[in-house]
Amino acid sequence: MGRSIGTGPATWLAANKTIGALVLVSGFTSLRGVVKHIAGSFAQHLIKERFVNVDNIARVVCPTFILHGKMDALIPYSHSE
Repeated sequence: MGRSIGTGPATWLAANKTIGALVLVSGFTSLRGVVKHIAGSFAQHLIKERFVNVDNIARVVCPTFILHGKMDALIPYSHSE
């Protein structure tokens, strides 16, 4: 289970280990995507990308539940879509 920034490690584990289920709350596509939303496109290049959920989720084979509020002020709802 991962929430917000914790969805990065949780998705990576689910993509690389055998687990029973994955729960993601307020997940993101990538850290750079979140920074771009908050601080603009230039700022996204100032951070190191550690967890690219949009790539890792493609390798997850266990049942997955994703929960994200449409009014989230930090991570856009579109990241979970």
